Amino acid sequence: MEKQGYDYDSPSSAWNDKKWADASRAGKQEIAVAVADMGCKKKVNYLGVGIAVETAYEKQVIEESAEVLEDAKDKTARWIQNANQAIEAR
Repeated sequence: MEKQGYDYDSPSSAWNDKKWADASRAGKQEIAVAVADMGCKKKVNYLGVGIAVETAYEKQVIEESAEVLEDAKDKTARWIQNANQAIEAR
């Protein structure tokens, strides 16, 4: 972003810039910042890396919580089965 002439301190700063909060439509300046922001993010694969990191953390949580998740899955299946039986009994 700096090479494009913008001074934002983090990848989310341009998106969260308060200058855009009151606009009902994006103006020329906001569009220019958005184009520069996405160009920069594409260049460094920011979104791909972010998704990969988030996915890795989610997999870790799933592995660590496998027993609890399996129990919740079983209970949900039972609730659905009971609900279907109740509907059929009507």
